[in-house]
Amino acid sequence: MGEQKFLFCFDLDETITHRHSYGPQDITPQNLKYRRELRSIIEQALHEGHKVAITTNSNPENVQKALEMVLEGSHLTPKDVIMTTGDKGGSCGKNYHIEEALRKAGPGYAPILIDDSEENILQAGSRPNWHGVRVWTDSDGQPAQEALPILQRHSQDRLVSMVGISHLLTIADILAAPHAVESLCEAHNDSLTELENISIKRPAQQTAIMENWAQRMQDRAVPKGWSFDR
Repeated sequence: MGEQKFLFCFDLDETITHRHSYGPQDITPQNLKYRRELRSIIEQALHEGHKVAITTNSNPENVQKALEMVLEGSHLTPKDVIMTTGDKGGSCGKNYHIEEALRKAGPGYAPILIDDSEENILQAGSRPNWHGVRVWTDSDGQPAQEALPILQRHSQDRLVSMVGISHLLTIADILAAPHAVESLCEAHNDSLTELENISIKRPAQQTAIMENWAQRMQDRAVPKGWSFDR
């Protein structure tokens, strides 16, 4: 039996972008997160036989422009990425878009949702053989907003950048070890929740959480050309 093939389903707003995009005018280089690293992940995933989709309630013009910017300089084009867009999911929410992306991808792919919404991640993870990787929201998202002042007070601005790219590092780990997808997703999501809940911890616990995150990031094998500084 061959290795499991994945369909990596990226949300757009506050996952690929820093802030919500209301139209193409909001898709700017400054509003895109880690373009180089995301392009590297997309290229690697497609090269290894996986597929990539953008699954979002946003409009197709926003997605098209974002992909053009992310894939600038790549041999890939937006046509190489599956797009399911528009607020048409109803009560099914993000899972509707994932199901549509699966139909376009063809049989044999296990979806992995990459999304800033914990609710979306939980809904996707409730399906058999579906997984989710949460994304740190670095604009006005909650509860990340509560953690930010604590990190800044302790001169941990770099940690914020490190955490911001941690979802892409987790995907890189999954590509390197597909058989460990469940444990990798669980460990990532649990540690992100721990950091987001730092505001309700005692000072000593806050310090321990920050030190643990910093050590985890230092121990990661960071792909060549990647940077935490954004």
